[in-house]
Amino acid sequence: YDVIKIAIYVAPIWFIANCLYSFSLFMTSVSSTTIICNLSGVFTLTIAYFLGLEDITLGKVLGIIFCFVGVVLVALQDNNDGNKSSTAGDIIALLAAVGYGLYNNTIRLKVQDDQGISMQLLFGYVGLVNALLGLPILIVMIVINFHDIMQSTLK
Repeated sequence: YDVIKIAIYVAPIWFIANCLYSFSLFMTSVSSTTIICNLSGVFTLTIAYFLGLEDITLGKVLGIIFCFVGVVLVALQDNNDGNKSSTAGDIIALLAAVGYGLYNNTIRLKVQDDQGISMQLLFGYVGLVNALLGLPILIVMIVINFHDIMQSTLK
């Protein structure tokens, strides 16, 4: 029963992060979205530090610096390519990375090491919760023809 409660708590965070990731693909390049979302590790570490779950070491700081330099270089390249909406897409991808960081730390907070909860079962329930809650959203998006609305908005 505890696994289901944790899944209900974690599933919306995962769903929102994935929706942001997918939405950013409409507005920027795949390479930009992928590289920016790789900052999720940085956000996971930062959030864990503020929650008292992780210590910051020199190696971790250097890793954070290298990640940010890579993201800045990719973002600058996208802007040089003349893609009008790439900055907005990059910001949405960055929000997705924050969401993934929240998702990772939420699992870490909710599942203590000594609880003996099966992670496979947890992820299965997260998928089930998202399927059950996401289906009505999907139906509404199909009914309002969301895909065509997005394409006309971004042109």
